Amino acid sequence: MVKFLIEQWSTNTDHCDILDGKKFILILEDKAYMITSNRGNILKANEDALYSQQEKADNNIFLATQFAFDLGFERVNIITIDTDVALLALYYQSILKGRIFLEYGKFSSKHFLTCQD
Repeated sequence: MVKFLIEQWSTNTDHCDILDGKKFILILEDKAYMITSNRGNILKANEDALYSQQEKADNNIFLATQFAFDLGFERVNIITIDTDVALLALYYQSILKGRIFLEYGKFSSKHFLTCQD
């Protein structure tokens, strides 16, 4: 799915209205991209600051979260099916400077968590 979004959003100007004025950070394997749109022009940039060789994606989520806070975002939404990520969110909330909103679980057993200092 992420590969599809990277390909479609970085090449197809039909998505400019959705992307306009927003910054999307998409991570695929060990590479990260920021895709933005400004008045019909799509920009795709490699984000080397998010490069990681960690095998577990769980910690990479919080590397990206810190990156978003460094860009000036005050809130990050994380959607996952992994409860380990929820536990890590509780831990990292005390370290990171921003608010984490988490949606985890599957189908009818979804849970929502707002992590605050």
